[in-house]
Amino acid sequence: MTFHPDHEPLHGITVVVLGASGRTYVGRYHERTPRGILLLDAGVHDPASAAHSRDEWLRRQHKFGIR
Repeated sequence: MTFHPDHEPLHGITVVVLGASGRTYVGRYHERTPRGILLLDAGVHDPASAAHSRDEWLRRQHKFGIR
């Protein structure tokens, strides 16, 4: 059940989104818009500039929270 009846079922749930650019996003799902998915309080893993692999980054987000 959604706490906000006028929102999608994922509203407020923390999700992982794999972007077409290769970036990975973790954040609270807010809504889907014509431009894409809107996440709140999101963290981004960019493999081009990351010190850790995506899997390691996701483990750290899970353990310590989203930066």
